[in-house]
Amino acid sequence: ESRVHSGTGVWGRVTLDQILAKNAESRGDHPALVDFADRADWTRGPAEVLTWRDLDGRVDALAAFFQAVGLQPDTVIVLEMPPTVDAVTAFLAASRAGLVVAPLALGSREADAIELCRQTGAKAIITVAETQGETHGERLRTVAAELFQIRFVFAAGGDVPDGLVDLRMVFAEAGSLGKPADVARKGNPADHALTVDLAALPGGDAGDGPHEPARLAPLPRSHNHWIATGLMILLEAKIDAGAVIVSPFALSGPVGIGVAVAPWLLAGATLVTGLPLTTDRLAEEAANRGASHVIAPVRYARR
Repeated sequence: ESRVHSGTGVWGRVTLDQILAKNAESRGDHPALVDFADRADWTRGPAEVLTWRDLDGRVDALAAFFQAVGLQPDTVIVLEMPPTVDAVTAFLAASRAGLVVAPLALGSREADAIELCRQTGAKAIITVAETQGETHGERLRTVAAELFQIRFVFAAGGDVPDGLVDLRMVFAEAGSLGKPADVARKGNPADHALTVDLAALPGGDAGDGPHEPARLAPLPRSHNHWIATGLMILLEAKIDAGAVIVSPFALSGPVGIGVAVAPWLLAGATLVTGLPLTTDRLAEEAANRGASHVIAPVRYARR
C-alpha cells in the first residue's frame, strides 16, 4: 500500500511535526493557532493565540518532557481534550516524540477509557480538568488507578486535580528543556503509526447475532494516512496559507484530525478552535476572526 501511494506522489516521507517545523521556519510570525474567545466559559485556562514559532517552541518543550519522563517512541498515549490550543499542542508534541495517540471522545465513560487503554497498551493519558462541568481529570485519574500500566496522567488548562502532571509547568520551563532528541525510525518515518483507535472488525467478527456487540480491535493510522486525508480537504476546499479555519471539533476522530488539523498544517494557515454552545456562538467566532472556512456540525449547518 505504501509503495503504491508513494509512487503516485500522494504519500511522502514527512511527518506532521516536521510540517510544523517547516511552517515555523518559513511563517514564524504568522498566527497559527487561536482559542475561541470564550474558552474560559467552558473549560479552564485563558484563551491564547500562538504564532507558528510559538507553537513549535511549545511542541519542542512538551516532546522533550515526554522523552525526559521515559515515554519511548511508539508508546501509546490516550488523548481526551476539548478543542483548544493545548489539545493541538499535545497532539503535535506526541508526534514529535514518536508517540502514538489514542483519541478518546469527550463523552466517554470510565469503562470506555479502560477498554481503550487495555486494548492499545496505553502508558499515559493527556486530558484537562473539566469541560462543561464534566470532570475529565478526576475520572481519568480513577482510570489510571485501576490500570497498573498507566504511568502518567498529564493535564492542561488552569488548575488541575492533585496527582496529575500540570503541563503549564512544562511550558513555563520550556527554555530549560531544550529540543527533544530526534526519533530514529526504520524505513519511511511517515509510514509509522501516528494514531490508533478501536474499530469494529469486519465480516463475521462484527458480532455473533443481531444484538451482539461488534468485536473491537486496534486500528492504526500513519502520518501518511492523515496527510492524504488533509490533502484531499485542502484541494477540494481551496485552503491556502491565508485561510482562517474555524473548527469546533475535538481531536478525537477523522474530522478533528483529518479535516481540521491536517489541512491547516499543510497550508500553514490559521486554525481557530473551540467548543461553541450555540450556532450563534460559532457564527460570532467565525465573523470576529475573519474565517474563510468553517467546519460545521450537522445540527448547525443549515443555519
